[in-house]
Parts: sequence; C-alpha cells; structure tokens
Amino acid sequence: MLNPKGLVFAFAIFPSVGFVERLPYGVVFAAVVIGTAIGWMSLGKLAQRGAAGSLTSARVEQITAVALAVFGTVLAVQTLQSLG
Repeated sequence: MLNPKGLVFAFAIFPSVGFVERLPYGVVFAAVVIGTAIGWMSLGKLAQRGAAGSLTSARVEQITAVALAVFGTVLAVQTLQSLG
C-alpha cells in the first residue's frame, strides 16, 4: 500500500477498462515481469561469478541506472503526449 510504483502501474501502464478486458494486459505484464526478473538474476549471477570479465558490481549499477533512466524517460514522454 505504501509503494508508489503501484500508482504508476494503476494509472500509467494498465488501461482504464473493466476487469475482464484487463485480464490479457495482466497476463502480458506478468510475462514481462518474469522475463525481466530472470534477466536481472542472470546478470547478477554473471557479475557474481566474474564470468563476463568486465561485468563488475559498478558496471551492474551503471546498467541498472541506464535501464531506470530509459524507463523514466519513456514514461515521461508518454505522459506528456497524452496531455497534449
């Protein structure tokens, strides 16, 4: 209840339709979340093992920062387009 990302999902990602119409979006969202989680876990495992050579903890933090910046930018652009 205190997580602000819930509001982002509720108002920006999921469409404003009825419950039944929203189910396919929920399924796609769950698949994306699972795929993203597997990707981040794999990246973390590579960093832990050091198998990727240059994939250090600092590099993982940089990749994470870029991913968050891209997501925030896409969300901001979509929001501004919907206002105009």
